[in-house]
Formats: sequence, structure tokens, C-alpha cells
Amino acid sequence: GYCGSFVIEDEESPIGITIDDTKPDGSFPAIMGFILTRKAVKLAHLSKEERKKKICEAYAKAMGMEEALHPVHYEEKNWSTEQYSGGCYTAYFPPGIMHSFGRIIRQPFDRIYFAGTETATQWSGYMEGAVQAGERAAREILHSMGRIAANEIWMPEPESK
Repeated sequence: GYCGSFVIEDEESPIGITIDDTKPDGSFPAIMGFILTRKAVKLAHLSKEERKKKICEAYAKAMGMEEALHPVHYEEKNWSTEQYSGGCYTAYFPPGIMHSFGRIIRQPFDRIYFAGTETATQWSGYMEGAVQAGERAAREILHSMGRIAANEIWMPEPESK
């Protein structure tokens, strides 16, 4: 069988990344696909049915299965229309960008500190990255208050027991 997680590296495919979203006990089998950046903007102008058709065609081609043309159920979420997130759950940058400029997006501005998952040095884009970034920003604030030394800002937090 298939694992349900894959990447489609076809410029014509609306879907880039797909993950298996089946519940741990095997109930509710599902795959979840992400439509990123310019592809999301392009597809936003289509109707839900037109998007569904294009997505199903991409899955049928990628998996070599006609069954993908007729999903049992289809849901979609356009994160760019969300009031508070204003877009996708995270950002992906080309190779070398974070190495070259990551320190800049983490740099405090006056009394404003940045702690989003995109500012993490590990697990960027995931909860682990958000936690790491939050802990780092908290230590930056403690340093600005004179509570810790500068060399303590990047110290990892101890593992919880």
C-alpha cells in the first residue's frame, strides 16, 4: 500500500506537499495536501469545485490511481482569508536564506521581540520551533532587563521530566 505522504515536484500540480492525516487508530483515513505561495494565489480565483477537480487530477496522476478522481470527502481551508494568521501556517525559504538572514528576522526592534516558529533555528515551521523561539525571545527580554547574561540567551532549555 501507499504511505500517504509524498511531495509532487511538478510545476503544473497545485499540490506540493501531502501528508497522511489518518487517525492513529486507523479510523478516518485521509490525506492532507498543501498548496503553497503562488499556486495558492492562482487557485484562489477558481471555484471550490474547480480547485477540487485540479487537486484530484494531480493526485490521480501522482499516484497512478483513477480512484483519486472521486474522493469520498473533500475539505479545504484557505489560510490567507483567516483574520489572525493572514496566510499559510509557516514560511518556506530557498536554501541559504535562513543561514544568511535568519539572525535579522530574530533581531529585536526597540522593545518588540520576535518569536514565531519562522524565527526558530531548529524545527522551523513546527510547534517545537515555536517553543524554541518563544524561549529564546523570553531570554532576550530577561537579558534586556539585566536578569541574565548575554551568553545565556542561546542556551537550550533543560528537558522536562
